[in-house]
Amino acid sequence: MMRIAVIGAGAIGSAVAAALVGAGRNVTLVARGSRLTALQLGPLRIESDGQIAERAVKAVGLDTLGAGIDLAIFCVKAPDLATTLHACRPLMAPGSLVLTLQNGVEAQDMAQEILPGTAVLAGRVHGFFEMEGQLLRHVGVVPSIVMGCARGDPVTSETALLSTFAESAMRVSLSPDIRRALWEKFLIAAGLGGLAAALQVPAGLVLSHPGGEALLRMVLAEIVAIAATQGIGFDGDDIERTIAFIRDFPPDATTSLQRDIAAGRPSEYDALTGAALRMARLHGVAHPVLVRIDRAIDVGVVLLA
Repeated sequence: MMRIAVIGAGAIGSAVAAALVGAGRNVTLVARGSRLTALQLGPLRIESDGQIAERAVKAVGLDTLGAGIDLAIFCVKAPDLATTLHACRPLMAPGSLVLTLQNGVEAQDMAQEILPGTAVLAGRVHGFFEMEGQLLRHVGVVPSIVMGCARGDPVTSETALLSTFAESAMRVSLSPDIRRALWEKFLIAAGLGGLAAALQVPAGLVLSHPGGEALLRMVLAEIVAIAATQGIGFDGDDIERTIAFIRDFPPDATTSLQRDIAAGRPSEYDALTGAALRMARLHGVAHPVLVRIDRAIDVGVVLLA
């Protein structure tokens, strides 16, 4: 049986591990600190629609994971990805697969650089999950992964991933253009995530916040212009589809970016809104709203419309 390591036991990693365990897969969840201790003492607990389910998941630290990993699913936050990839390099089995699930548009490139010879797939996750202590809460949007091959034989690697997630609670589908799919989520993660953090309101309330919709439309337009410099052809219809998708968010839904910023924890800001700023400056794209968001977050004040 394929040996699977889900690396990172935060909200997304825990959700992925729980889904695969529920489908009967051989999964090891890599955790650290108090999260590792809790998972070794008891089951992984998930709340969804007011019901709590439990999954018995094998949990280890990265230093005791051991070699012979057939599929590594990287769910660590973007700032930890490079170090984790280097640590996993000697642990990968011949012919192994890697799936990156980081927010942002650069994780798969990093995996290809650090893990030469390994098939690399990139994925984007939809669904709101958050940790409440040691409880994983699913708070909105049907969980799903859209993925595609970044390096290697797409037929072999994508078929293997689809088979792995078959019969699991996590819907998985293929994208004919995974780079575009990542940028579609980047619109939300960098645009909405940064704006919600700057406004200091839940992501699900940005559109109803005074001036929030106008600001969101402007920042999305800036990211669309940045995407064009990377060969990603978005237009006004893509912005409207993104807005329509956001309208269905639960009012109390927050992004991991804004939760981390609000709590003073290390965040993925540099891989999201910060990355958009960096690319805009590099390619000479006008980005006044991104600048306003960046200043508000840097100073810790509420962005005013």
